Amino acid sequence: MQERTQARRLLVLSAKDNTATALAVLRQGSEVTPDETGGGPSVILQDTIPFGHKFALTLIPAGQFVLKFGVPIGIAMSDIPAGAHIHLHNLRSMQQEGGDNEHDGVQKSGWKNRHT
Repeated sequence: MQERTQARRLLVLSAKDNTATALAVLRQGSEVTPDETGGGPSVILQDTIPFGHKFALTLIPAGQFVLKFGVPIGIAMSDIPAGAHIHLHNLRSMQQEGGDNEHDGVQKSGWKNRHT
């Protein structure tokens, strides 16, 4: 049987986000629902998610932006399935030095202008 995890144990910062942040250790196989009302789609965690770490709410294809705060924070280096841990093993941070020119500065400009 799957463990059901309360919405207050995770945080989605923007409706645009394709990630959530764990506010507690979330165990692999747990079912989490980002919508506090329980009416939204649930996600089965593919990995144990450490406190403060991110996981995918939907499939994020390789090369696509990973969104948090409603802005890109990085690019998926491989397909990231819904419920998978997002970290250095599958995310190229937008803050890494020496990035390609196509995506340079996206996080800074997106974060700075997030409320406009």
